[in-house]
Amino acid sequence: AVIRPNIKLFDGYAAYALRASGFINEVVARSVGVSYPAINSFDLINIKIPLPDLSEQKNIANFLDHETAKIDTLIEKQQQLIKLLKEKRQAVISHAVTKGLNPDALMKDSGVEWLGEVPEHWAVKRLKNVLMESMKNGLFKKKDQFGTGSLLVNVSDLYVDDYFIKLNSLDRVVTTAEEQKIYKVEIGDIFFVRSSLKLEGIGRSACLLEEHEDVVFECHVVKARPSKISTTSKYLVRYLNSPLASQEFIRRSKTTTMTTIDQDNLTTINVVVPPRNEQVLIDSYLDRQLMKIDQADSLAKESMKLYIERRKALISATVTGKIDVRNWKLPEQNKTNKEGTV
Repeated sequence: AVIRPNIKLFDGYAAYALRASGFINEVVARSVGVSYPAINSFDLINIKIPLPDLSEQKNIANFLDHETAKIDTLIEKQQQLIKLLKEKRQAVISHAVTKGLNPDALMKDSGVEWLGEVPEHWAVKRLKNVLMESMKNGLFKKKDQFGTGSLLVNVSDLYVDDYFIKLNSLDRVVTTAEEQKIYKVEIGDIFFVRSSLKLEGIGRSACLLEEHEDVVFECHVVKARPSKISTTSKYLVRYLNSPLASQEFIRRSKTTTMTTIDQDNLTTINVVVPPRNEQVLIDSYLDRQLMKIDQADSLAKESMKLYIERRKALISATVTGKIDVRNWKLPEQNKTNKEGTV
């Protein structure tokens, strides 16, 4: 819908008045439809907004331009921090799972161009050589069979920041005793995305580390079961999601309408395998480091949420007159910058 203000309504003020919580709540209240709520134009234009005189509208717009710009700067800083923390998270994982924890360790050429050097005492193997059994596709179920029954690992469950599947987020599906046996999920199993609309989603993996007696997996994911003797699932899933491995999965994929990767290209990717006791140390180190990063990330997101709420509250309070800005003046420094003078 397009709204064109008349001479009684200053467009700068209108931009804020139509974003105030009171106006938005009224739009929602007058909307109809469940799956696709909508409001017709007649109802939209009959929603009342506060309308002070034109000079006060302009003062409100100028005040909110000034104040929200300061809040927007704070929001942007939190967004930048969240981005940096994400990059740091990937870097910490990547270094630990490909170079180890000992900075003085002797290095050797891995023999894999995209992998580069690895610690001398680490082995380089194909993924299939660290699995207990061949990879397996999941079961197919119709929509009307979802909602009750066994817990189900689905594609959406693999897109978790820490690469660990959460039982409380899983859907349920009706299964037979035979299906529960064939597609049973065990603790430590790793699941891969084998087809994705986004290139960067291909080969994405996550593992289940929570115990449950009745979990199965669906046909859009592939299951791998690491050998517990030689490999920890935590180490392996973090390695498989490292930037180097992710780029290799993308290189091995094919794209038509979707990007896909077959089991052969999944199982033949090279993995670096430290001694198992060293994998356990890497797991513990990453648990500690990533907890610190995640805590900082949570604080940044919470701060950003508070700034956004503060911005909304400020707009609503000002356009409804709860904050009186009739005598407000743009600070001289900002006025000079706005006018473009030195």
